Order: sequence, then C-alpha cells, then structure tokens
Amino acid sequence: MASLIGRFNSLPPRIARLLVLVVVVNIALGVSVSVVALNSAVDTANSQVVSMAQLLTQAERESGIEWQMYYDTAHPPRDLAASLIHASSLYHSLSGPSGSNQIWTVDLNNAYLSYQSSIRQIAGNLADGRIGIALKELDTTASPLLDRLRSDLGRAELAQEVASHRTSLVADAETIVMMLFAAILGSLLFQSFSAARLKGVLEAAEERSKAQARFKTLVENSHDVLVVLDKDLRALYLTPSLERTLGWTISEIVGRPLLELVCEDDRTAMLASIDGSTANSSGELCVSWNHRNGSVRFMESVITNLLDDPNVGAIVLNARDITERRQLEDQLVHSAFHDPLTELANRALFEERVASALKRAEAGDSVSILFIDLDDFKSVNDTLGHSAGDELLVQVSDRLLEICGKGDVVARLAGDEFAVLLEDLGGRESAVIAGEAITESLARPYTLSAGEWVLLASVGAASGAEAGVSVDSLLRDADIAMYVAKQQGKACFAIFDPEMHEKFVERIRLKADIQTALERQEFFVVYQPVVDLENGAIVGVEALVRWTHPELGLLPPLLFVPLAEESGLVVEMGKFVLRTACMQLAEWNRYQPNSCLTLNVNASLRELAEPDFVTSVQNSLLESGLEPNLLTIELTETLLMSSPEAFVPTLDALHAIGVRIAIDDFGTGYSSLSYLENLPIDSLKIDKSFTDHLMAGEVPVTLRTIVQLGNELQLKIVAEGIEEAVQVTSLMEIGCLYGQGFHFDRPLSAEDLRKKFLPETKRSDEYGVVDPHRRFGVARSEMVYDSVVRRTDKNCKE
Repeated sequence: MASLIGRFNSLPPRIARLLVLVVVVNIALGVSVSVVALNSAVDTANSQVVSMAQLLTQAERESGIEWQMYYDTAHPPRDLAASLIHASSLYHSLSGPSGSNQIWTVDLNNAYLSYQSSIRQIAGNLADGRIGIALKELDTTASPLLDRLRSDLGRAELAQEVASHRTSLVADAETIVMMLFAAILGSLLFQSFSAARLKGVLEAAEERSKAQARFKTLVENSHDVLVVLDKDLRALYLTPSLERTLGWTISEIVGRPLLELVCEDDRTAMLASIDGSTANSSGELCVSWNHRNGSVRFMESVITNLLDDPNVGAIVLNARDITERRQLEDQLVHSAFHDPLTELANRALFEERVASALKRAEAGDSVSILFIDLDDFKSVNDTLGHSAGDELLVQVSDRLLEICGKGDVVARLAGDEFAVLLEDLGGRESAVIAGEAITESLARPYTLSAGEWVLLASVGAASGAEAGVSVDSLLRDADIAMYVAKQQGKACFAIFDPEMHEKFVERIRLKADIQTALERQEFFVVYQPVVDLENGAIVGVEALVRWTHPELGLLPPLLFVPLAEESGLVVEMGKFVLRTACMQLAEWNRYQPNSCLTLNVNASLRELAEPDFVTSVQNSLLESGLEPNLLTIELTETLLMSSPEAFVPTLDALHAIGVRIAIDDFGTGYSSLSYLENLPIDSLKIDKSFTDHLMAGEVPVTLRTIVQLGNELQLKIVAEGIEEAVQVTSLMEIGCLYGQGFHFDRPLSAEDLRKKFLPETKRSDEYGVVDPHRRFGVARSEMVYDSVVRRTDKNCKE
C-alpha cells in the first residue's frame, strides 16, 4: 500500500510524474512502498514572501504603513507559492488634491501593481508587470519612504533571481536523486519480479511433478487395465494392473497383438468395436480374455480411437474385470430358470422351450411332452424325512437325463412332477418308446442314505405337431394322460387322446365329490369272507369300502380310491372303514360263543405314513372293544418294499399292541426273503394272478415256492381270487389252508353276511370282547376278566 505524505503539487512536474509512475508500477507488481514528497527547500514565492515580510516590518517601524498579504481570488495564482502583498497607508504627504488615500498593492505572482491615485502611468506600468520600470519611473522625491521601497524592491527582485537559480539547482538535484531512487527501486522491483517469476516457474514445475507422480500412482494401483495400441493393434503400453488381472507381465505382452489375449470367439466382436470407435464415440463391449493360468476372465472394455490426435496417436483401451459380477449375473439368471435342487429347467424355462419348439413344429417338426409323476412320493418325506426325499429327487433327475438325448429338455415342474420335451423323434411312436423307457428306469430301486427305496412313476405323453396348439393345452393333455396312467395302475404309461379330456373332467368332479361324500356319510363297508379250505367254514372277513354316488350310483373302488389317495382324503376314509369294521366284528363275535372271526383292513401308504396311524388303530379297538389279535392290517407288497426300514417302527408299534400284519398281493413286487424273515409279518396273501394258473390244473413253481416259504416261516397263507373248486383242490395239495374269492361269495353287506354265515344264537357279551381298559394292560377287575381272556385266547387262536 503506497503512502503519500506531502503535496505532489509542490514538486516539479517531472519528479511528480516519475513518482506517480513508480507508485503505479509498485502497485501493479504488488510491492508495498512509502513515498514521501516534501516541499522544495527554497521556493521562489516563499523567498518573495520573506523579502516582503522584511520590508513590511521595516515600513511599519519607520512610517507606520500597514502591509497585508492576501490571495487575490479574482486572479488565481499560477504558482503554488504565489502571494499577494497589499500595502495601504494614510499618508498626508502623498494625498492628492482630493485628499483620498493612496493604496499600494504588490502582486508578486502576476507582478501586478496598481496605484489608485493621480499617478496612473506608474499604475499602468505596475499593471503590466514591469516592477523595475515602475519603480524607476516612480517619483521618489515625493517621499524618502518610496525611495526606500524602490531600493528594497530592487534587492527583492535580485534575491528572487538568485532564489530562482537556486531553486533550479535544487530541482535538478531532486530530479537526479529521484531518478537514482527510481533506478534503485526499479532494480529492486525487477529483482523481486524475477524472483517471483522464478518462484512461480518452480512452483508450477513442482505441481506438474506432483500431478505426474499422483497420476502414476493412480495408474499403477488401478484395477482397470489401460492398454495403448498402435494402428496394427500391437500393445505399446500397459498398466501394471495387467499382471494382477490376467497374470501376464508387461514385458510378455508389449509388442504383441492384443487379439492374442482375447478368446477366439470374441475376437470378431473386438475388431468390430475398434473399427466403430472414434475420438468422440467410444466402443463398449464385454469380451472374454485369456488368463495366463488358462482360465477365462470377462472384461468390460471401452475403446477410444485417438490415432488422429497428435498428442496421443494411438488406440486407447480401458478394460475392467467383471468376472465375479458376470458369474453372479449368470447365477441369478440360472436360478430364475432352473430348479435349485436338481439343476433341471424349471416350469418357466420349460414352457419357454416348448413355445419355441411349437413354432418350429409349424415347419413340419414334431413336438412331444412327457409328464411324469412319482407315485406315493409323499410317503418318502413323511417316513424318511425331507432330506431323503430330496436325495431321491436328485437320483430321479439323473436317470431322466441319462435316458433323454442332448437336444431334449428335462424339467422339474413341481415337488414330484417332472416333464420332458422331445423334438424330432417321429411323433407318437417315439413318445411311446421314450415313456416306457422312463417308466422302466424309474422303477428300479433307489439307494438312499436311509436305505433302499422302490418308487414307481406314472408317465403321460402328448404330441403337438399340428398348428394352433398352445403350450398350456399341450401340458394339460400330457397331464391328463399321466392321470389316466395312474388309473391303470402304478408304473404305467399312457398317451393322450381326445376322449381322455372328458374323463379327466369327470375325474376332477369325482375328487371334489369325495369330500362331500365323507361329510354326508355316503361311503359304506362290505365284507368278503375268508374261509378254511378244508371245511369251508368262515374264519374271518376282509373289510372293503364302497361308495354310492348320488348321481352315478354304485362306484367301484378303483374309480375313487386312487383319487382319495391323491387328495389325501384316503386318511379320513381309512379311519371310517377301520372304525366301522371293528365295531361290526366286535358285534358279530358276541354271537359266536365258541369261535371268533378275524378282521382284515387295508391300509394305504398315505395312511401308514401318518404320525398318528397307530394311535388311530388303538382308538378304533378301544371304542369297539375288539381284541387287538383279531385285527390284521394289510399292506401291499409294493408299498412295504418301497422302504422296509422306514416302516419298521410303525409295524413294531402295531405288533406291540397285538395287531397283526399281512402282505397283500404277494409275489407281484420286489420282495426280499430277508425282509420276510426280519419284518414283523404274520401272513401272506397270494395275488390272484398266481391262483388263475390253477384253473388249468397246473401249479406254477412260483406259487408252490411261496406256499412252502410261508409255511417254513410259520406264516398264515391266504390265496386270493379263488373262483373254481379245482383251485381249492390244488391249493390244499401244496399246503395253502385259507382262501377267499367269488367261489365262496362276493363282498356282502354286514346284514347279508350275518344271515348267510353266522347262526342265529343268543348274543353273548362274554365272548370275543373284553373291556377296553383290559386290552392294553389296564386291569380294572382281575376276577371279572380272567376267565373271559382265557376263553377268548383259546377259541380265537389262529
């Protein structure tokens, strides 16, 4: 900040201009200086004032004339030291004739002297500024004071000339001093400016160095790979991140074509992106790069063509490793269209593939769908647990993949439902071959962590070669065919035909009617006698369920029992049959004082898998009062052999309360002899397919072997499906003592069976029934029940 003390106006113009220039330059350069401007040591006007002051003093002392210094506002001074001296006096000797006073005025700036009196000539000379002439022309004889005034003014004029000369010398000295000061100051300012400029250059260089170091650090530690290529796509420069990302060192890649790092399948896309890139439009693409260890890394690349840029003259490629992100995206996409357990296609992907296949089918290709449902799969989860069920599903998927070709699509649609898409296989005939192969393959035993399990599957097929077939209709038709296969029996295959649709609609309606029938008690129980082949006496009955539909009339069990199993209503239906049969047998046994009938009740896999199945059996026995050893639970061989170990706890619990176990339809499954010996089995029921051979008088070896085996194991053997007397004779010859079939009688109602086989005797509550509290070890009164229990054990022993 410049500080000015004094007055520039009192300095010579050159000095003032020089100082102003110095100050301006210092301010422009940001230099803080102080400039002090002082009045000249000798000033001409001041000298005149001094002289006039001396004359004034003398005049006042000698003649009493009053001298006044004033500034004439009418005539502004042309110099900063301008002064006006005014003298006035009343002097009688100088008075004119009029007696007016004479006034002398001396103007040293304008050299103006006026004499207001009769001496107008002198006043004119003074007015023209000719002081010396005016004084010479002044008549000094009039007064000695005037003479003195002239003399003093003369000396003052001479002093003024001397002072003016001195002032000039002082001004020149000041000019030299100020020029020297300006030169020194300019030199100092130049040095300061040079130092500041040098400092600025050094600071800029330091900033550039820091920026370059910062850029180098960022580049070396960046995860992105920066590659500079020449026009031939050879690597000129690569960042160190190349080795971290792809395993290659810079020396191994520099000078080599970049395309050698790109996987062969993506090189064309890379070249296309480079050709399409410009300085203003970068090419972006994702290609796979070869890692040094042989793996593949997915790189997201941005390519900018700067060959025409003189500062670069190359192609710049910035690549970022997105392998993990790509893998996550692929995993999400895979999860969206695949089953997480089996890794098969899910329903969404399967329907998409079917839609694409149907579009191709319009050109003449054939399309077929196989719908696969695992029979009784719920029992696996209920018996062995869900982990075993998952293990089984994985093995099923593996078998389906082995059977189907690479062009086929295998999918898991739901829990135990699978589907296969077949293309270009020759239509219905090829679908039949594939369906039968799948049925046979899935029927083989499965080895699980919990043991072996036999699981069957029902397969339905539908073809859609004709135009206009939709995905939903084709899946629906295959589903209908699968249900038809289930009706035919387990492990069956069926292919769709239009008539199946009507039957399917009826099937759905029946399934809904079963629930209503249970609520309205439309189901009832019939009994087929089991007789002693030696004497034809009835020894027991098998309870069978029947249904009289309000609109369709009496329906066979094969029409509604499978539907009840599918819907789970078979559990409630089974409880109804068991409770009703136990109550009825207990009542019949009260009419038999000397013998007791046994009761056989069928149980499905769904019922056996219920956690409260044993409790339900106990409740039925307790409610009816029937002895536990008179009740036999029949299980099909296929059901029992599907997972023998899984049912052992339930079978042991039934045996513990006295209930007996029978294998129904024996000889049709995959029984192992060791199971017959180790499982708590009490009797075998020979399937009708074996007894049918006896119609021709021939005894199959397998039938003879089964009877002999059962007798060796001390099992009760019962032959089913006896229709002719010749069959009875053959069975007795090979050692089979019990049987049932139409030869003896069809299933009868409770009243018809009582009238036909049970004599009209007095009812006795003493036989066949004991107090329910007694049967399970809860003795209420020992002396009341001892004789009854002994008599029951003796008469009802089988």
